[in-house]
Amino acid sequence: MGDVNVIPVTVGKGGRLQMNENGRELKPPRLPEGFESGYLVVRPEYIRFLDKRSDADNAVEGKLYNEYALGSRIQYQVRVGDAVFVVEKLRQQPFAGKLDDTVIIGWDAKDGIVVTD
Repeated sequence: MGDVNVIPVTVGKGGRLQMNENGRELKPPRLPEGFESGYLVVRPEYIRFLDKRSDADNAVEGKLYNEYALGSRIQYQVRVGDAVFVVEKLRQQPFAGKLDDTVIIGWDAKDGIVVTD
């Protein structure tokens, strides 16, 4: 399966997901009937760097703290509170920011899946 971002979540008000890490609300993908808590899983290639929060269904702010090359791809690690998100870009399209920058990352609801414990 490779690297994935696994975010502990619960269903909050209005059927939105809440990140257990910081209570931030997220627009969910289609939820299975009866889903109350579990994990939102988002592949690194679906997460992108944003100019503003409204550029994706879901957005979080964090600090870029690591990057490394993986052949044709570059993976970036972004610390959001105690959580670490992995963002992946093609080597030909690197992120223009630098380590220790505060960044906004995000993804669209359709690009995640939820799983239960």
